[in-house]
Amino acid sequence: MSDPNWLNELADAFDDDGTIGGRLFPLIGAENSHAAFVATRFHGYQILSASFFSFFLTTINTAAEQLASVPEEDHPAWYRDIFVTFAASFKLFRATEHLLLKGYPTVGFEG
Repeated sequence: MSDPNWLNELADAFDDDGTIGGRLFPLIGAENSHAAFVATRFHGYQILSASFFSFFLTTINTAAEQLASVPEEDHPAWYRDIFVTFAASFKLFRATEHLLLKGYPTVGFEG
């Protein structure tokens, strides 16, 4: 993969009237329409969700600041593992939130 020509060949193969990936535009439009529907239909959920994520992120940031202010030899043995677990959980929760908001509008057509 050290040959940069493969990128040009890939771009040529998927060029759609001068836009690479232009065939995705209808799908992206459907995703955005779905997101607008979810935002309108589930407004109360979004308030709760945004509040939860703000609280969770504040908690993680506070823990990170406290962790940084204490010498590493004074950390409890389990602290770093728990911190990483919560940080990974936040990332997972955000990914599922993104799936809810953007959805995949053609999932009902899979066979």
